[in-house]
Amino acid sequence: MILVTLVGQGLSLPWLVRALGVSGDGGAGDQERRARRVATAAAVARLDALAAEQPAHRALVAALRAQYAHRADRLEERPAEAAAAAATQELLEERQLRRAVVEAERAAVLELRTRGALDDQAWRRIQRELDLEALRLDA
Repeated sequence: MILVTLVGQGLSLPWLVRALGVSGDGGAGDQERRARRVATAAAVARLDALAAEQPAHRALVAALRAQYAHRADRLEERPAEAAAAAATQELLEERQLRRAVVEAERAAVLELRTRGALDDQAWRRIQRELDLEALRLDA
């Protein structure tokens, strides 16, 4: 009798869970979403403080604030799993865009050097900065 009870429940439980639409990670997804919201709010609050502390960097603070506002909007639009997948895709697309921009800079500087409008020393310094930026994108 015990064997029938255990086997019967063991075989019927997965079907029952699917039929009821019960998900085991809903709580974890909610926790993650809440944590991301809290982290984003903390970042925005710190940016506000930095804007007051370092007024010379207003443009940078504004750009970072826009990124975090965009992130906050994305958190509101999707469930946790979809938000995480969208955030990953967005990071990949951002890296592709930044790489394209770095390559455009590299081509423009090389053209200046080729025309003789840029000496080798300046060209090397700029190339080094562009190489570092490319490495940062790959990290």
